[in-house]
Amino acid sequence: MRIAPPHAALAAALLLSALLLGPPARAQADVAATLVGDTGLTVGADAPAVTPTFFGAVDCEAEPGIIIHDDGSPNDGYGANPGGATTALTLVDRFTPTSYPATFTQVCVSFIMNTGGSGTKAYQARVYDDDGAGGSPGTLLGSVDATATGVPASSPGVPIPVVFQTVDLSGLALNIADGSVYIGVRFTPESPNYYVTADQSPDRPVGFAGGYFGPESGGNPPTFFPLQNAFAPYRALFIRAVQGVPVAAEGGPGLPAEVTLYQNAPNPVGSETTIRYALPEAASVDVRVYDVAGRFVCTLVDTEQQPGFHEVSWDAQALAAGVYIVRMQAGTESRTVRVSVVG
Repeated sequence: MRIAPPHAALAAALLLSALLLGPPARAQADVAATLVGDTGLTVGADAPAVTPTFFGAVDCEAEPGIIIHDDGSPNDGYGANPGGATTALTLVDRFTPTSYPATFTQVCVSFIMNTGGSGTKAYQARVYDDDGAGGSPGTLLGSVDATATGVPASSPGVPIPVVFQTVDLSGLALNIADGSVYIGVRFTPESPNYYVTADQSPDRPVGFAGGYFGPESGGNPPTFFPLQNAFAPYRALFIRAVQGVPVAAEGGPGLPAEVTLYQNAPNPVGSETTIRYALPEAASVDVRVYDVAGRFVCTLVDTEQQPGFHEVSWDAQALAAGVYIVRMQAGTESRTVRVSVVG
């Protein structure tokens, strides 16, 4: 799918905020009236590198295959003002694999919060294809719900701590043949507010095509905007991703341990969605869709398949809104997931 031009009503409602841990960034003229940083916290123009803490099994500093854009010196945090019609904000950076085919198996993200927050924040890790307008994020390839814990509070004059949360992306079974993907997080602004830690080191020449969707508000579809337009000093978000090699051939290393039918993405479904599944060995595979009353709707797959990770697209736009059941039969194994279709 393609990214539509900014919707005027949406653009007028945008309120992106920063912790302003250095001098306030000036927005470019086209969005200057709608983007603000409102917390007034200051710790200096460039904080020193800090030793990060990890929540999860991934070493976000030295994990094999990890791609790091930031320089380890946090300078700011990006988020959206809570309240009003704003319901969510998505922040992403672009990741380009070092070789192909490729997958991303883990993501590390660092949050910061205002004093008074609980230190616990629900969010969703997201991966987008770069098939939007001009190479911007387009198709949502998958998402994983997660909860951040131990989120540190920012204090004036104190270096920003970096606490990485890790999310397992392996269930998305990403298979990247070329180009890039955008990886980031979607979360709801609140008070006291939460932010994604950012690198604004002036000695770094460019950002990593980072941007944000929304803030989602007023029922309008979220639109992608470059972070550089909002905060000129932006260089990178503190989002790090672990690259791996996808497995799709018999006899390859790391084959699935069991038959798995993953939750479709996107879900709920407005038009088309992708259903992914894993086979530990060759099998006769049958994937069908039923309504909640058990009535047959359609067949998506009916063939012999090799072990590995597979996917199939389902166009559901002609169906009535409601809940549907996707059932996969692989040899003697059966799996199901529930899918929500919206009108």
